[in-house]
Amino acid sequence: MLNKKRDREFKFIIDRKARENSRKDIPVQSKKRQYLLAAILIILTLSSCDNTFSIFQSIGQEVKQLGAELFKGTTVRAMGSDATNYYALMSKVVYKPKSGVNWDVRPIDGDTDYFSPGLASDGNTIYVAKADLNANLKDIYSRADGCKNWTGMDAKNDIQNVIGAGNNFCVDWLKCENNTLFVAFHSSAGYSPYFYS
Repeated sequence: MLNKKRDREFKFIIDRKARENSRKDIPVQSKKRQYLLAAILIILTLSSCDNTFSIFQSIGQEVKQLGAELFKGTTVRAMGSDATNYYALMSKVVYKPKSGVNWDVRPIDGDTDYFSPGLASDGNTIYVAKADLNANLKDIYSRADGCKNWTGMDAKNDIQNVIGAGNNFCVDWLKCENNTLFVAFHSSAGYSPYFYS
């Protein structure tokens, strides 16, 4: 009689463990099925993509841009464009023809050794502020579509007529808006805006 009681207890314990383990296995098996189903769906989706018109095709057709090392270790402070070129302002102005792949330093008034504190564009004309090594403005130059030469605007004299002759000042930025060129500059007297329309 004692043996029968122990057999029942043992069977009860075994049955109870089997029931608990089967409950624990259900979520694990369900998750495995979900992952398998998700993997199958992803594979089917990717294999059914028509790659004749997609982002993957355009990535494969990209051409490496030459001269991009000019952008390493520096910050682009402004960008602009005209009908033929893209321009970026760092400490100098670099440009790339819209149909080309090469970035190069743009000479301003025949000079490639300059500092440029500002660049702006209205879509047709590019404006570039050219300064000395102390950031004092030499002049602002403009270049219209298709024109090979830069035209000085005599901006230094125009601004000195407002703030007083002989005062040095630094250009902070240029901005074109509604056919008006805005020039933000500062001198010992403080910050001021100036504009050409």
